Amino acid sequence: MKHIRGSRIVYTIKGIPVQLDSGRSGAAVIIHETAPQEGISERLVCCEKLLDRFFALTDPVIVNFSSSFEISFANEGFIRTFSRAPSVGTEGFLPFDMIVHDQENLNDALCQARDTGEYGTDLRIIHPSGDIRLYHWTFHASYEDEVWHYLAIGKDHTEQFFQREQFHQFFESAEMIFGKRTQDLREINRRLYNEISDRRQTEETLRMYEHTIRNVGDLVFWFTDDGLVAYYNTAARNALSIPEKTDKLWISTYLTHPPFGDWNLLFSSLREQGSLVLETCMVRADSTPMPVEIRFTLIPYKGREYCCCVARDVQGRIHALDNLVESENRFRELAETISDVVYVQNLRDGSIEYLNQAYEEIYQKPVKELYDDPESWTSSIHPDDYDRVVAQAGVPVGDRKRMEYRIVLPSGEVRWVRVKIHYVRDKSQTPVREIGVVTDITHEKRIQDEIRQINEKFQLAVHAAPVTIFGQDPDMVYQWVVNPSINLAISDIIGYTDYEIFPPDTARELYAIKKRVLESGEGFSGECSIQFGGKPYPTQLYIRPFRNERDEITGLIGAAIDVHNIIHQKRRETLNEQRYRRLFDAMHEGYVVFSPVHASDGTVCDFSITDLNRFAVHRIKWQKKDLIGRNLSDFRPDIDHRWRDALLQVAHSGDEVGFEGFSELFGGYYSFKAFPVGEDLIGVVIRDITDQIRRSEHLQAHRDLARDLAATTDMHHALDLILRTALEVPGIDSGGALYPP
Repeated sequence: MKHIRGSRIVYTIKGIPVQLDSGRSGAAVIIHETAPQEGISERLVCCEKLLDRFFALTDPVIVNFSSSFEISFANEGFIRTFSRAPSVGTEGFLPFDMIVHDQENLNDALCQARDTGEYGTDLRIIHPSGDIRLYHWTFHASYEDEVWHYLAIGKDHTEQFFQREQFHQFFESAEMIFGKRTQDLREINRRLYNEISDRRQTEETLRMYEHTIRNVGDLVFWFTDDGLVAYYNTAARNALSIPEKTDKLWISTYLTHPPFGDWNLLFSSLREQGSLVLETCMVRADSTPMPVEIRFTLIPYKGREYCCCVARDVQGRIHALDNLVESENRFRELAETISDVVYVQNLRDGSIEYLNQAYEEIYQKPVKELYDDPESWTSSIHPDDYDRVVAQAGVPVGDRKRMEYRIVLPSGEVRWVRVKIHYVRDKSQTPVREIGVVTDITHEKRIQDEIRQINEKFQLAVHAAPVTIFGQDPDMVYQWVVNPSINLAISDIIGYTDYEIFPPDTARELYAIKKRVLESGEGFSGECSIQFGGKPYPTQLYIRPFRNERDEITGLIGAAIDVHNIIHQKRRETLNEQRYRRLFDAMHEGYVVFSPVHASDGTVCDFSITDLNRFAVHRIKWQKKDLIGRNLSDFRPDIDHRWRDALLQVAHSGDEVGFEGFSELFGGYYSFKAFPVGEDLIGVVIRDITDQIRRSEHLQAHRDLARDLAATTDMHHALDLILRTALEVPGIDSGGALYPP
């Protein structure tokens, strides 16, 4: 409280601290006029209150009491505030609960202090004068001698409480007075804010439009009906090289050919249609053409009509179209040169957009037929495959599809084809186009059938032959076996090792062989004797390491052949060969076996002697070791060229060929007969026919002499014929009788 005294008037100024709702602190100041005497009284009262408040703030009340609320200690502040007698001490105090107005809150506070050790709360206290004031108490609880003791420290908060209440009442009154006006102001502010926000957004949008028009890649012009340019953007200036400073700019400078031949006609058309799009060429400042696509739009602005011209450079589009045409032509050239059928079908209307000429080669039907009727290809499907193929072809599943089926050509021939289909989808993932490739796989199917037949024959051969095929893991445990032998079943082998199947000696031998194969990675081929059931089984063993795709050895694969019967068969074959060899050498005809000699291009160029018997060796008069392996050409010119011709004919046709001739190599006449023997071998039988030829010559000479003697009557002539015949034909008997006529 501050006092200002004059000669006649005293002003009393009272300040009240306040706490605003926004969290900021403030003060409410009240100034009023008082008489001098009243001012002095007011000042004394104010000084007393300030002194009480000072003591309350600087000297809090402290009191100690037990659970029976009897006060055992109190400080000077408590004594000065709550003592009923001027005596010093605690005899003049009531129990603590008697001065507390809120008994229930006091009990709750003491209970909380006992639980937590310390607890603070606000309690209303009854002063000796009868006033009720608000104190903030902090209680400390301790338990001694089975009795709870409490230390209470309190501060007077009555003035702060009243100030807050007065402040709240003041503001409630102010809100009641100014509430309606405040609402009106808030509504006005809200409307102004919304209007300003809309205007700012509109201005920002306009700035964005202006920025877009200025910096967009398209060329923008505004011009009047007489062709005067009112506006152009940055892209137009850069693309057409327009000078930055120019008084007047005419659209005809850069668009030399106006639509419809006149700008007035263009404006008339725009008034009817609103806009117009066309492709033309604009001219740059350096007179170079620039292909563009232009949209003309009529825009009324401030009482005048303007044409907004938006031009887009289509040079890139033209290049793209040229590249597309070139790419399509290249695709067509490629599609027309391959042997597979390539087609493109529009799934919206079912029409064929493209089909190459390979369709006529594979289906043997004209291309035009499928263009006219896109479903005509189904008539070529084999009846056994028709239902499956038609059902599968009509359902697009995924982006790709693959089918294999047979077709019947108009000639009745059956072919296999493989169809690979790719579906092109639009933005909604609906199939709109089907691209297919049809491949003739007839030859592939034939090869597959041949492989299947070979596998079947191989399986049959494996089961019919004395061959056992098996596989083992790195621990040498049998994993599988085919065609087990020596009285063992499959269940006796799979899951077991050699030590669990065979006797120890045989198992050790097999283990050592297989261990070397696993460690070295090299295969084993050899013969060993396997003991089983007390019997020896001579076996030809083939062991190879089994490798995975990373070339790691993951086991063994092998084959075992029981050669017991084979040994006996070889012995029998050896005996038979010896018998045939003796018979071969005992023949009184020459027998020679030739094998063809092939040139680098695969043709037969000569023949080599593979074998010959003793009679042939005797007639040729060479050593047999010198004859084996020699070619037929080594014996020229002693050998007639007809030998080579005959052997070539037999090699090509497989038919028998024979002739007769004379050779110094054989020392007389011979007959030649060649025929195929075995695989890629030719046998030749050479027979000595010298005596036969001589007897034929003698017989013919006798016939000729008899005919001449019968035709002559001259004795001297007859003797001359006899002597001449005897000299020309050696060894002929020249005796005879001459009968005179």
